[in-house]
Amino acid sequence: MYVDVVFPNNMPPLTYKLHKEVPYDLIGRLVKAPLRQRDSFGVISCVKNSHDVDKKKEIKKISHIYGHFISDRYFLLLKWLADYYLNHLGNVLKNIPFEEIISTMFNTELEGSGHKEVVGDLIYGKELKPIYDSLRTEKYGTFLFHADSLSKEKEMLKEVFSTMINLIKGAIILVPEIHMIEEITPILKEIVDERLCIYHSRLSKKNKINALNQMLSGQKDIVLGTRSAVLLPLRRLSFIAVLEEQSQSYKAEEGIRYNGR
Repeated sequence: MYVDVVFPNNMPPLTYKLHKEVPYDLIGRLVKAPLRQRDSFGVISCVKNSHDVDKKKEIKKISHIYGHFISDRYFLLLKWLADYYLNHLGNVLKNIPFEEIISTMFNTELEGSGHKEVVGDLIYGKELKPIYDSLRTEKYGTFLFHADSLSKEKEMLKEVFSTMINLIKGAIILVPEIHMIEEITPILKEIVDERLCIYHSRLSKKNKINALNQMLSGQKDIVLGTRSAVLLPLRRLSFIAVLEEQSQSYKAEEGIRYNGR
């Protein structure tokens, strides 16, 4: 049996041989395989039969097979991103915290924590009803909230979380600039308490690993961050808010040039 393995770099998947004793659910699993004179981490993207492989080429063997790289749905999102933007899946892996995710896969899971509910005065009750209905019925919907200032967007955000906190199972709040995180953090912290996780490019590698560990363990399930936060591997996700959605900062200018919006 053979598999294609994708690595976090600008190149197509490479084909490798498998040992005889392998798990049946291979796609999406993290592996170690020889690449440029050393073993590197990659992800299985495809399983091949022997007749699909050019036997004239030297085909190396997988060194180690580990668990799944996050979830099947998350891996499908990454593959969709590569197809949509006509790019290698390896470039997509470069744009997510690949090494940090691997670090969390070999760490001990953390304990979960509770949350509290805070309900304030409702300002936009009627305007936000479609969002509430979508959360209650668990049916997908996209909604445009008209706000002429960031302060109104923050009020909207506060009202949604105050009203629906018990129904929000995983959320991502995107902002275009890092400095905006400081403005919004106190608003969310008051409502969701320890469920809140901050994520952006200026975090140290250690802090990124800690944040991902808390997400993957389920301890923190509400993420406030910049563009790259939309690609984080939350275990569940029921709400995404894009503040200042007209901002050009949501467009990546290097690597796979995706638009976070």
